[in-house]
Amino acid sequence: MPVFSAQLLLLALGRNADCARCPACLVPRADGGNVSCLDSTSLVRVHKDILGPKVQRMSRRVVVRSSRERKLVGARYIWYCKAADVYFTHPPLSQTELSTLYSTYHSQKVSELARPRAEKQFQYVRGLLGNRLPPNATVVEAGCSWGLLLSTFAAPGRKLVCFEPGESFSSTAAVLERTSASRSTLIPGFFDANAQELKNGIDLFLSSHMLEHIGDLCSFLAVLFEKMNPGGFVFSEVPNHSNAYAEEVIGGTFHLTLPTPRSFVAYFYAAGFRLVDLQLVDRSDNPAGNGFHMRSVFMKPLVHLGAVPLFDLNGIFSS
Repeated sequence: MPVFSAQLLLLALGRNADCARCPACLVPRADGGNVSCLDSTSLVRVHKDILGPKVQRMSRRVVVRSSRERKLVGARYIWYCKAADVYFTHPPLSQTELSTLYSTYHSQKVSELARPRAEKQFQYVRGLLGNRLPPNATVVEAGCSWGLLLSTFAAPGRKLVCFEPGESFSSTAAVLERTSASRSTLIPGFFDANAQELKNGIDLFLSSHMLEHIGDLCSFLAVLFEKMNPGGFVFSEVPNHSNAYAEEVIGGTFHLTLPTPRSFVAYFYAAGFRLVDLQLVDRSDNPAGNGFHMRSVFMKPLVHLGAVPLFDLNGIFSS
């Protein structure tokens, strides 16, 4: 872990900014106060995944329109919280800054990996859930892109709801329109728990390579937990942010929260969810012991069991 000078630490924090702290839901203070500020040994690097010309080279499917747009948000830094084994971005980005980031690129075409990945994700979820979704289930995907994953869950009586902040709206609408077996709604923008379409709660929440773009995953999952119906399920796939992944610029765009498998489970347990299954997969979406991506399903218990302290997760990872 690199050690930075006091000057860079002041630059990273900003003279008038709040200090960088571990995510509150992962290392809460017993007395309810703020978690201690991290020191310079926890500062990893400048977050070049967000700023600078490297953004344009990091994905063939991403087009950044201008250098000016790359600098619309201020400098950000990646920090490491040893107590929770998680990397995160600080200072946090506002909703306006996130909207700015997503307005600076557009997807050129459907990735060659997107369709087979969506099918494998569907098979994974169906294998775990079986017939446990109610006939009139509300299925929601945040960051649904072209709707390839969400559309696989179409069935008579189901409601499909897609939230998408990018610019693939016309393509997404076309895919969802073909799923005539279900009622479908496309909502441009970020996930909104107060949307009218979610008034009856959520039975299945889907996200594929989306949660790593959430700066405050503690708050996001807490809101999602309240919106999920008891017995509801959450599927997610995110990169497995190893030390090499987080400490070097090797891929990914706009990644704000960079969890390891342990911290990813801890985030969900802190919100009240319980793990159904977690699987590591390689770049070809095949199961792998030290995979590049994490594929998981969590459940909202029928009875709220409360948050679980980080140290209580040891049994899960030793089993």
